[in-house]
Amino acid sequence: MRIRATIQHVDGKVCASCLDLEAAGEGATREEALAALREAVSERLSPEAVAPPPHPQTPVIEIIVVDCEEPDHAREPTGPGDAGT
Repeated sequence: MRIRATIQHVDGKVCASCLDLEAAGEGATREEALAALREAVSERLSPEAVAPPPHPQTPVIEIIVVDCEEPDHAREPTGPGDAGT
């Protein structure tokens, strides 16, 4: 399964939001936020049942980041010509 997500930096945390489902994840890093989003999507897609199946199958979830808001420090010049002068 492939889903689209955005990444934002809010109050020192990284937030990943799914554009295809009502799901989001949060973490200290991009990887943590995407892992939390993957878990939230998996839970959202899991059918509710009276008893768990004998061999639960975890769906493979591929996250495509379509928009990423970089923190301010990531926009600092990194080399000659990057300063805009």
